[in-house]
Amino acid sequence: MSGGPIIVKPLEGLLFDHTKIVLPSAEIDSVESDTYEGLEKTNKLYFYCIELGNVLVFYHKGTLGSDNLLELPISDIISAQIGNKKKRIGKKWFLEIKTSKEGIKIYSSEENVHAFKEILDGQLEKQKLIDKTKKIILTSDGSTKTLTIHPFSPAAQDGEESIFSITKGELGFLVTNYRILEDYFSGGGKSKSLTHADYEDVIASNVEKRREEDIVGGVEETPSMWNAFSGYTGVSLSHNKSTHHSSSTESEFGDIVFMNNGKQVLIWRNFPDPNSIVKLINSAKAHFKTAPAASPSSEEEDPIKALKLRFAKGEITKKQFLEMKKILE
Repeated sequence: MSGGPIIVKPLEGLLFDHTKIVLPSAEIDSVESDTYEGLEKTNKLYFYCIELGNVLVFYHKGTLGSDNLLELPISDIISAQIGNKKKRIGKKWFLEIKTSKEGIKIYSSEENVHAFKEILDGQLEKQKLIDKTKKIILTSDGSTKTLTIHPFSPAAQDGEESIFSITKGELGFLVTNYRILEDYFSGGGKSKSLTHADYEDVIASNVEKRREEDIVGGVEETPSMWNAFSGYTGVSLSHNKSTHHSSSTESEFGDIVFMNNGKQVLIWRNFPDPNSIVKLINSAKAHFKTAPAASPSSEEEDPIKALKLRFAKGEITKKQFLEMKKILE
């Protein structure tokens, strides 16, 4: 990624285009630290999300040269608390970060301080999601196998292949042969994931044709909490807009809706060519055949429950019940 203060080290097996993930950054007022000498020179922060290394970078940007002062792993942060000090006029806001080794206070505007905390909290919560596991049962080439996967992980897992992926700024959309993932890179929202067994159907909804221009320039922008940060603009999946064009074509846009038991469980809004994406998803689901789950045992089929029922009916004594229960267990 060009223009960044450090070399980006994407997560191994990352299923998103790391060059299209936008890095939140912000100018700050000052930093206090008793541990790191020179950290007070920091005038800019960079937040590298889990997909890009999971690091908070303290950076000094100067006219005669710039320095990367500290790369603090976000996973090392134990707590991040907002505080303020009274000034003659107003308040001086800061975010106090604590790790097992040090405490660091980052001073900035009230808006920035709250945004910093939201990003850090989002990354810590996201790591908890990524660590979660789920068992999937599927048939492949005529054989049934059980796999344990991390449904929220942005990295490829054993036997997993990407079928469709969009990476846009702070948000990524992914379809693989195992799952569906909506990934919020920098903590602006909670990621969502479904295995292909978690929904019954997927449909294209609110499909409409729009005039799309051949352009020289950018894409439509949408408000984002990261607009407080320099260098960041939220990007929508909407059609391009520009006054500079030589021709235009009509394209379809619409929502992609995942349904289960007659209810919407996930919606991807305003996607280009939604019908083609739905076909890809249905193709993936068709090859994700779940083995039928065993039906719960009835009281008569469960020997312990059957034994309890006999004891309750007075058919056996307490001594007989305990002896038989011990044998069955």
